[in-house]
Amino acid sequence: MADEVGQALAKRISAALSGELGAADLSVLIRDVEAELCRLRAANENATQLSLDPRASDGAANRARAECASLQFSIDRIEVAFKELRLQHVAAVGREKLTQRQALRADVLRERDELAAELQQEYPRLATAIADLLARVEANDTRVQAANGPGEPYIHPAANFTLTSVVRLPSMSPIGQGKMLWPPPPTFNPMNVITPQMREFSEARGAEMRRVADVVAAKKREEVNSPRRRIP
Repeated sequence: MADEVGQALAKRISAALSGELGAADLSVLIRDVEAELCRLRAANENATQLSLDPRASDGAANRARAECASLQFSIDRIEVAFKELRLQHVAAVGREKLTQRQALRADVLRERDELAAELQQEYPRLATAIADLLARVEANDTRVQAANGPGEPYIHPAANFTLTSVVRLPSMSPIGQGKMLWPPPPTFNPMNVITPQMREFSEARGAEMRRVADVVAAKKREEVNSPRRRIP
């Protein structure tokens, strides 16, 4: 029975080393090879003790010695096979990890392409709608502030947090690259960049020019109404 098990195992080892078994199948085979090695070593130990037993007959001792040689040969072969199977198991694990890695990358790339296409198709419409909604919310917030007065029930804004100030919606249009759908670009007001001194000077200069214009206009009216300019 042991010889049949050993022969069956030898065929499995030969087939495994000739082909490319998966890591799981190789793990099972390596476990069975380890069990067979344990059995052969135990049998070799028993045969060695019998071959050296002084109480054994010469015939029994010779047969035991011959069995030791046969068992040791089987052990040596299986130990070599065991080392090669472990190396093949490492290679199989590497192949399977590479296959899994390639499958993961392929799935990630497929999902990436699908999401990029969906984003390209859906974002402009959704972002424009959200930007329009935020503009209306912001405009209503201004009206809410104006409507809240002392002694009246407080009107809360549409958004209970600073949504309109934290949201950023960049444009994906090639024409509007780098522009923002939200927040809208600030309206340029030159008065916001003029210093108080410049504003004061400008206002004074304007007032002076208006005063001079008024004086000139008054003189012209006076000349027109002067009797000396009337035709006799």
